Amino acid sequence: MKNILLKGRVALFLFLFVIGAFISSCSSKPDLLQIQGRTMGTYYSVKYINDFPSVSKEVLQEEIERELKNLNLQMSTYMKDSEISLFNLVDKDKDFPISEDFAKTLKLSLEFAEKTQGRFDPTVYPLVNLWGFGPKKGRKLPSKDEIAEKLKLVGYKRIKLKQKDGKWFVSKSIQGTKIDLSASAKGYAVDKVSQILRSHQFNNHLVDIGGELIASGKKYDEKWTVAIEVPEPDKQAIQQVLALENRAIATSGSYRNFFSENGIRYNHTIDPKTGKSYRSDLVSVSVITDQCLKSDVIATALMAMGFEKAKAFALENKLEVYLIRFDEKMNKFNSFDTLLNYKK
Repeated sequence: MKNILLKGRVALFLFLFVIGAFISSCSSKPDLLQIQGRTMGTYYSVKYINDFPSVSKEVLQEEIERELKNLNLQMSTYMKDSEISLFNLVDKDKDFPISEDFAKTLKLSLEFAEKTQGRFDPTVYPLVNLWGFGPKKGRKLPSKDEIAEKLKLVGYKRIKLKQKDGKWFVSKSIQGTKIDLSASAKGYAVDKVSQILRSHQFNNHLVDIGGELIASGKKYDEKWTVAIEVPEPDKQAIQQVLALENRAIATSGSYRNFFSENGIRYNHTIDPKTGKSYRSDLVSVSVITDQCLKSDVIATALMAMGFEKAKAFALENKLEVYLIRFDEKMNKFNSFDTLLNYKK
């Protein structure tokens, strides 16, 4: 009889333990996992809620890195055997076959070149390289004759993109015209990584490639928190904190990538119309849209306009932006934004 009672108590204890463990597992939050690495000359970071563990973290990272490698093979001007590098070497009036990702990125870039009347131009590569901000090393102030020579090769209307029998082709009308998609490739890569995560039901995630981000879903019960930094080269301080859900943000700035000569700072944003490095009061542009590719292209386009024109363009097109200008007279930063719904 004692053994029967003892067994009953043990069984009851085990039953209660299982029920308790089940309730505990149901109430506990799924893990927040992170994947990190290097791509496109910068870092990448993926944070995701492991609420539907369909694949392991290791398998997911392998898939992500395969995709990033594939995009580099299409659009990196730093790889001699990439599609974009091979196209840059082909003769004029020759249809060159390109991959779908390359075509999608170039298509949007050409559309915004038209919308901004050439302020944003994916054919600015010869000038970028001349100034030393591309694969060709040695940053220097080029001569007027050198700039004039390279300007002959620049102009987005000289690039023709077409689709035939489901395949994409690109051609140039001027010998020596070259494409540079560094202002859009990272944004497109962010979107592609986000697609991979969603394909595995990881709908709540934050993807960041070199500061270009997409925030999908939520971080548990809250929106994802991101920050726009103070545009000073020697500082890493926060200018504005934002809360995002199902939105993408990209930032373009003149305060990191530059060189100085004779006391004058020359940044990596080159005016495709004059061939000169932009000298503007606008030092940082952040843009929020539904796609990181779109945010990336628009941010670069606005950066090329200067503060007043960028502000007018943003208001006219109802864009979600955060613009930072430097007031030399007051020696301080001023900002303009349309991000009231995102501020924390």
